[in-house]
Amino acid sequence: MTKIYDGIINVYKEKGITSAKVVSIIKHMLKQTCPNNSVKVGHFGTLDPDAQGILPIAIGKATKLFDYFVDKDKKYRVIAEFGYETDTLDATGKVVKKCSIVPTKDQIEKKLLNFIGGYKQIPPKVSAKSLHGKRAYDLFRSGIKFELEPQFVRINEIELLNYSKYLDLIISCGKGFYVRSFIKDLAFSLGALATVVSLERIETGPFNIKNSKKLDDICFEKDILSVEDVLCKLPSFHIEKQYSKKILNGVKCNIAEAPEYFKAYVDGFFIGIGEKNDGLVSIKIWLS
Repeated sequence: MTKIYDGIINVYKEKGITSAKVVSIIKHMLKQTCPNNSVKVGHFGTLDPDAQGILPIAIGKATKLFDYFVDKDKKYRVIAEFGYETDTLDATGKVVKKCSIVPTKDQIEKKLLNFIGGYKQIPPKVSAKSLHGKRAYDLFRSGIKFELEPQFVRINEIELLNYSKYLDLIISCGKGFYVRSFIKDLAFSLGALATVVSLERIETGPFNIKNSKKLDDICFEKDILSVEDVLCKLPSFHIEKQYSKKILNGVKCNIAEAPEYFKAYVDGFFIGIGEKNDGLVSIKIWLS
């Protein structure tokens, strides 16, 4: 009998590999394990090729959770250097500007406070942002001139770990946040220039470094987390028989005791993520 895999692997992506390549490798590994089983595979949130860290990989029905997890808060550790800026805003790019101004620790700490809560940020031109159906990084590499619109990004917390030759920060943020742009904007607010030299995503939603696996260490039997497990923070709600048939047929029901957002069960079986809007319950994401 062909093994069917559904769930999420908390992959630790290393430097020098794209997020898409990680997906391709996982697909290949699955094909070797289950030659006759074609299964969907995808990742939750692109990580720069030169960055490392958490890259959750969804398999099978878990790929339906993209919208759910892409909105979750993330945490990064970034190391930056003052004195120059590159065209990619990180160490992989070509130096395009230099500046002799190096701010003090006190100056940096004061400016960091101004960013808490969030601000309007322009994404890097070397990013996965889409513009007229094209990826920004493809337009950049083709030498095409273009501009990206600023967008509001949320910053929950910034911790200054160290500042000597390099600036070492941990940043907790919402979706759509670009660390490289933030470092550029922070430096600009200080009348200086800076570039990211190291970037690591240390947390995204319920996934963190402690329970992550490098590609070479993955074992599908042990390392695929079930959808129910990764949705552990959602309350469970068992839909009573008087409503279950309607719910399963896509009919919204008035169930007063249902939470606003929950793991939905019918006859003891997990069927997906349910929600209650204006008192009416329905299944937002089907996972059965």
